[in-house]
This record gives sequence, structure tokens and C-alpha cells, in this order.
Amino acid sequence: MSKKQTTQENILEIADALFKEQGYDNVSVQDICDQAGIAKPTFYYYFPSKEDLLKQYIKPMNIAPYPILRKIFSETSYWKQLWMLTKYSIDDYINIGKDLCAQSMKMLLNTHGGHPYISKDALSITLPIIEEAQKAGEIQNMDSPEELVELLWTQSIGLLLRWCCNDDFDLYEMHFKASESLLNIHPDFRFSFDDGKIE
Repeated sequence: MSKKQTTQENILEIADALFKEQGYDNVSVQDICDQAGIAKPTFYYYFPSKEDLLKQYIKPMNIAPYPILRKIFSETSYWKQLWMLTKYSIDDYINIGKDLCAQSMKMLLNTHGGHPYISKDALSITLPIIEEAQKAGEIQNMDSPEELVELLWTQSIGLLLRWCCNDDFDLYEMHFKASESLLNIHPDFRFSFDDGKIE
């Protein structure tokens, strides 16, 4: 590992700890530099702004790693595959906590003009699943797969923002029920919420 990678990772780890402990808005670049033992120019060499640190939280959420994908694609139900992908993404947001989740959502919405952002990698996996689910009769909502992905992501942003505002509800179960309803899953292909967990 190069010195550059080590310094960058060190900044990220310290920023992550400070954000989770004090809240994103309460942590300054100087606070991060003091904890990391670096000068501000060093910070700005790696990250143009504090907001750029948020991109590091969003990048890994775009797509599941190969072992998880292999497990997901071993499922014969396309709806179950789609739900497991959704759940994996929700896991990431829950792991970073409500404060960073809210900041990440805000940055995504500001950066993309209020339109949901879905990575090309995520689209390349999600669109074929929806297409096959429609052909198999699992998804009865016959809007275009592209439109359904956008609607699912918009729904997800709304539910995440509600969760970030400390509304007390089960984020997984709400996503599950809302997606099942939006996609109009055929009764023969429905499964209980607990059956869709990735072990």
C-alpha cells in the first residue's frame, strides 16, 4: 500500500469516527486534521472539501461485492433477487448511521438536481432482473424497467430521509412492503419479509 493510500485511508477513518461521534455538521476540516496529525493543505490534497468525504460513503453502496451477488443470483425468484439487492444497499446506509445517511442523501439530491442517481453498475444488474421478472410474471407493473428503477430509488430516498429524521419504523420492512406494492408482485411469487434475508 502506497503512502498516499495510507494517508487517505487514515483521513477517512478519522473523519468517520468524528462524524459518528459528534455529527457531520459539528466536525470541521481542522478537527479532522488535528486528529490525523496533518496540515490543512494535506487534507485538501486528498479531498477538495469536507463534502467530498461523503462520496466515499456512497461509492461502496452502488453495487454488492461478488460473493454477495453470487448468493443473490443463486435465488430462482427474480423478485427475491431484487429485494436482496435492495436490502444490501439499505444495510450500508444503516451502518453509516442516520446523520451520515442524511448528509449523503442531501449531497446526492443536490449533486443530481433532485433526480435520483443510480450508478451504471447498479443499473446493469437491476434492469435485467426487472425485465426477467416482468417476463416471468413476477412483476405485474409493466412500466418500463428504467422507470421502475427510478421509482424504486425515489421511494428509497424518501424512506431513508424519513428514517434519518428519527421516525420510528422498521426501515427494512417498510422498503419491502412499499417495493412489493409498487412493483405489483404476483401473489404466487410473494414471500414473507423474513424469508428475504441474506444469511
